[in-house]
Amino acid sequence: MYRRAEHFNWANRSNKPNQTRSREPKRDKEDEFFARTLATDAAISACVTQIRAADNESGERRFPSAPGSATWRPSVIEVRTLFAIAGGVNGYANIAHGGFVASILDEVMGILISTNKDRYEETVARTVTNGSTTPAQQKPPRLTTVTAELNVKYRKPVFTGGVVLVRAWFGKVQGPKLVVQATIEDADGRVLSEGTGLFVGLDSMRSHIFRGSWEAKI
Repeated sequence: MYRRAEHFNWANRSNKPNQTRSREPKRDKEDEFFARTLATDAAISACVTQIRAADNESGERRFPSAPGSATWRPSVIEVRTLFAIAGGVNGYANIAHGGFVASILDEVMGILISTNKDRYEETVARTVTNGSTTPAQQKPPRLTTVTAELNVKYRKPVFTGGVVLVRAWFGKVQGPKLVVQATIEDADGRVLSEGTGLFVGLDSMRSHIFRGSWEAKI
């Protein structure tokens, strides 16, 4: 199975690739859908993620992390994941099933959120080691989230047997609620599908989860 960035010929002009963590099997069975079920030559035969880090000198977007608190600037402002997709995800012949399209949009939105969470935790660990404090503007909202809503616009067919690029970036942050935008693009930059996801901090969902209900107050 291909795993290296060299597999993605037209995409190598982009940013430095990073490991896609949700593709790695885990002892507690987290991420099984992408790490095992879809990680086959018949479904997603290769996958690589690229990140776009914030430029400290630029005026990147900032978001309130909580009412009355300092603003939060994501350390990673965009994630790009390349998927080599095969016919095992077909709906119509040679066209990816709509549910699969929604799944990869949702997945890359989640990668954006989790990457920012990991970066923040790394910053906190470094500051503790150095005996310094973490700048207030770096403190994010809750970044352990679940998907509460996902709206998808299917613009053009997503053909299988090739590579697609999924991009995700933050649209809006309101306390524990994060709105993330994403697109699926082909090798020519044509937008095939668009998604808007609403993610809710897991703490605000926990009581619903333990009652066996995923209904969230959004």
